[in-house]
Amino acid sequence: MPRALEREARLVTVRLFDDDIEYLKLTYSRGYNIVVRSLVARHVRKLKTKTVENLDPSERLSREELENV
Repeated sequence: MPRALEREARLVTVRLFDDDIEYLKLTYSRGYNIVVRSLVARHVRKLKTKTVENLDPSERLSREELENV
């Protein structure tokens, strides 16, 4: 039985290249879903860090502003 995820997740459809899927299957024994999820999460963390680093404090949106979009 799969373990519970640490955060809420949504099922999405992603088209991957056949040869990439085969390589992921050969490389990782845990399956490629967790690999793709981990790679996306790492990339989002980097994007968030870069965004915060490059914004002047006066340009940053408040939590309230982000929630009212």
